Amino acid sequence: MEILLIRHGENKANITREFSCKYVDYPLTEKGQMQAQQTAEALASLQIDKLVSSPLLRAMQTAEAICKRTKSTFEVAEELREINVGDLELRPLDDSARQYFFEVIHAWNRGNLDKRFVGGESGKELRERFCSVIKKYVELPIERLLLVGHAGIFLNGIAHLCHLDNDIEFYAQSHPNCSISKIEVSKHVGQYCFELKEWCDTSHLIG
Repeated sequence: MEILLIRHGENKANITREFSCKYVDYPLTEKGQMQAQQTAEALASLQIDKLVSSPLLRAMQTAEAICKRTKSTFEVAEELREINVGDLELRPLDDSARQYFFEVIHAWNRGNLDKRFVGGESGKELRERFCSVIKKYVELPIERLLLVGHAGIFLNGIAHLCHLDNDIEFYAQSHPNCSISKIEVSKHVGQYCFELKEWCDTSHLIG
């Protein structure tokens, strides 16, 4: 089985650097729409057995573009929502807010998954909800699963699934809009194994 993970196209929050997981929910920008169309074109020749999107608008609009080109439909999974940063989402965008965000993220990257955003979630909870989606769909008789979501949950989820938790270089990599990552799923002695085959491919994006 193959899992393709696609980050949504550009939206206003990517430009303003706002936190956007629950209350802030922008549509795709003109550039984001173009990225979604180019991504859809890159996937046009593939058989997509199941397409699942985050409930946030930017992800669903990206999924819609893919569906139109591939003649498929998509489901919405609340579990694919971006990191719940809690109270931080409604705070003014200043240096202290960003410092706090990176303090929590860096704690997760160092293995302290119990560290929690005030009013939000811990690293452990984030990974658990991502894995709940994966577990649900790998049990189905399908060959290719496509997920449309967000950088934060994909980065942390992939690190956990593919045993990259201690790979500092992995956490430091960028995750561009509409990039495509690929995970190969196999089963050995009743256990699922996940191997990262491609990370954030953007070769299909122009402009």
